[in-house]
Amino acid sequence: MAAAASFHERLKAVPGLKAALVSDPEGVVLLQAGDAAHDEAMKKYAATFLLTAERASKLHLGKNKTLTALYGACIRAQLAAARNSQQRASRSSAQLAQLAAASYTPLPRAAENASVVHVSCAPLVLTLLAAGGANVGLLLDAAPDLVAALEPLRQTAELVATDVRATT
Repeated sequence: MAAAASFHERLKAVPGLKAALVSDPEGVVLLQAGDAAHDEAMKKYAATFLLTAERASKLHLGKNKTLTALYGACIRAQLAAARNSQQRASRSSAQLAQLAAASYTPLPRAAENASVVHVSCAPLVLTLLAAGGANVGLLLDAAPDLVAALEPLRQTAELVATDVRATT
């Protein structure tokens, strides 16, 4: 399939990308590439994107086209800030910072230090999983090019969805 080959070639140009997944609105995987160790997590991420996008649309800020989630880095930054403030704060504040650090629950290994970007290319969803240190701006900049590579697959999925709606 030419679309799949073009898609795989364009993925290689995205630095820090671990895996990519293309799914339909029901979460059925149509195309995937990259590290197979993240398959189960990627399927769960893709299945929840449409629900999240629907809820985000209730903010009346327009149609949601992308969703980005960062795992691991934000929690570590909060703990580092708590430790730094602990050194300067009074004893009661230091105790609060210790309690916050003690209540920290580590993320599962598959999600630790990861960035996930979902891109809506209706009726498909493109999910990109990158290393935690990856530049999310580069992922978002690469998204239109990746979506363009998926255009034949998107058109086919749109035709199938139209046929299904017509028969029901």
